[in-house]
Amino acid sequence: MSFKIITTMALALGLVGLVGFAGCGNETQAQLTETVTTAQPVSAQTGSSQSSLEPVTPLADDIAAVQVKSWQVNSEASHINFTAMQEGEPFEGGFENFVAEIKFHPDVLEESFVKVTVPISGIDAGNADRNSTIPGKVWFYVKNFPDAVYTASSFKASGDGSYEAIGELMMKGVSVPLTLPFTLEIDGDEAVMRSTLDINRNDWNIGEKPWNTDEWVSTGVTLDILITAESATPE
Repeated sequence: MSFKIITTMALALGLVGLVGFAGCGNETQAQLTETVTTAQPVSAQTGSSQSSLEPVTPLADDIAAVQVKSWQVNSEASHINFTAMQEGEPFEGGFENFVAEIKFHPDVLEESFVKVTVPISGIDAGNADRNSTIPGKVWFYVKNFPDAVYTASSFKASGDGSYEAIGELMMKGVSVPLTLPFTLEIDGDEAVMRSTLDINRNDWNIGEKPWNTDEWVSTGVTLDILITAESATPE
């Protein structure tokens, strides 16, 4: 089938989703600058200060700890939607809600982390028949597997505000590697992430026989993820 990521994919995503988009506060930066420019190394031979030596640079770990922020999703300005086909006709759907843990900064990708949890019970597949069928064992088996979960702790910058989150998506008890491409715009304490991604529902056994072909419902699903988040880390 398919799905809509909100919280976040992300599936912000993000799905992904998904997940820390701003740097140090001005006061903290000023303190770090003062430490760097005023520190004077001491000569091992004379014990005197050597002003000609390069300034001491703060540890990279200290800078990363200051820069990485937590972000809180604005659910009213976010969504995880999907598009699929049934009997040759496209249909759209989405997820009612999701929960996201987001720590991200473009300059500290190695410290960034995203975890998005999407309750499958909140799915809306566009009509009553699909909505009543999706929770069943053949499709998402919501009774045993109530959530879809995307996690990523590895990120790559592609340039021009584009990134990739390299993680895993677990649905119906099956965890599959999933690289989520996304764009990111940061304006002060607000960040907007967008992603479009094609997946194959058969990778997670969603729609078991006789529904595991394209004859009635497409195996390909397109995700449309928009996550708007606000900084949750005090300056």
